[in-house]
Amino acid sequence: ATKGNNQRKIYRDQSGGNHEVFESGNQILFRYSSDGGQSWQLTKRITDGVTINSYACISGRNSSLYVAWQRANGSNWDIAYSTSSNGGQSWSQAYVKASNVACPSPGPLPVIMTSTPASSFQLLVVYKQSGNLVSEHSTFDPPNTGYWTTMSVGSTNSQSRNPSLAFDNSTGRFGLAWNDDNKIYHQIYYTYYWANLTWVSSGSYMLSDQSYPSYALTSYQDKHISWEGNYNGYRSIVENKNLS
Repeated sequence: ATKGNNQRKIYRDQSGGNHEVFESGNQILFRYSSDGGQSWQLTKRITDGVTINSYACISGRNSSLYVAWQRANGSNWDIAYSTSSNGGQSWSQAYVKASNVACPSPGPLPVIMTSTPASSFQLLVVYKQSGNLVSEHSTFDPPNTGYWTTMSVGSTNSQSRNPSLAFDNSTGRFGLAWNDDNKIYHQIYYTYYWANLTWVSSGSYMLSDQSYPSYALTSYQDKHISWEGNYNGYRSIVENKNLS
């Protein structure tokens, strides 16, 4: 999986299996590994083989998998997603969650995240449009059968990009990280509003071009956000954990 850096391309399930999505030939493909990535099997094409697709992201819950990606629509983009209820053996048709999204290259870079099994079902998709980040929230599984709540992510603007999501089972809330210019930010989704804006990279004054945050939670509920930065002409990795 080598196309960009927009969040998870591998989802590890509770039994240790790895589920990967990646782009090849403008299509989104899925494959599965039961041995920690030493070998891969069950390769499936999720997209239609015709349209131009890129920047896939995967999440999972129990045996169900959820993949979102961007699809070219003229000079704009569609936000598409597909679901599998049997661990990736078969996939639903591609549903379009948002159509004709205006966004400069490389595009909206959608990310997707589900709640963990200990919590009631939730699904969140976040992507960039020209003026800000947008979130799409569903409490129905499969999500195409239910209603979605669409809203702008508060405190984001035209410079906000590269979203990354995680879910905190201890609070039942999603967290979002992104970058604006040279700053990394974090905010919490409180069904149905965004709040608690945090400037995560406020102490990283020596770095320029801080971007591409990656967000995760450990089993101990430690919040980890890592991102790239430029230090004296070299790319560096910065990490912030236990974020309140």
